[in-house]
Amino acid sequence: MKPALPRLGLFLLLTFFISCKHPIGKTVEANFGFTGDSGYISDAELFKKIKFDTISGKDTLYQALNIHTSDTIGKYYKGSNGHYFSCLNASQGHMGCLLVETLADGSIVNQQIFGVGVHDCCWNGSFDGFRKYGDYISFRSCTTGTAVCGGAVSLFKTLKPQDDIGYISESLWYAGVSDTFHDLTSTLVIKNDTVYMRYTNELYTEQEEKRTVESTAQFTIRYANRDSRWIQLDSTTVSLGM
Repeated sequence: MKPALPRLGLFLLLTFFISCKHPIGKTVEANFGFTGDSGYISDAELFKKIKFDTISGKDTLYQALNIHTSDTIGKYYKGSNGHYFSCLNASQGHMGCLLVETLADGSIVNQQIFGVGVHDCCWNGSFDGFRKYGDYISFRSCTTGTAVCGGAVSLFKTLKPQDDIGYISESLWYAGVSDTFHDLTSTLVIKNDTVYMRYTNELYTEQEEKRTVESTAQFTIRYANRDSRWIQLDSTTVSLGM
């Protein structure tokens, strides 16, 4: 009969190395979901981060996503409630983002289509209109037309339909007469649950790519959160009249 001790020793040695490489209790599922305060999502990671129910047909909005093969499809932020909010590229037919609120493990709490507008003229590149200010998640929608481009933001802590959240005017540009242009820009500041929009309104002319400012006006409008909607507190209105 051959001694069993050498075989036992080899078994214990292999068990030691395997346990060091793959600690007990840790599985692939430990990497499912989100980590950190913000980041980007690739196509390959999408269904590892967000638990879309693709089998029973309970979740159908994911079908609106503009999925390729290896592109970055989304961006996410961690909200003040510990949930994660993702902006995922929707197809051209939707012109916007599929916004998804999830738990850290990727379980879906809510999902809504947020429209950018007919043209994303007020976005400066991919996911520029999806940001976080303090405890609030922000999504920018655009208004466009002939020589007109405007932007408005929706701010929220929990995801709701876009129209239920409301909008705060952020920017507006349009061409006037005789080579004159109006340009309204703003800086957004949040203190507690009050938004301070600090606007700058410029009237300028432009010839041969040279910009000459004719007049400038600055003013601030306050907005307060009331039942998850933003209510203007000041009588001042956003106007392009100088």
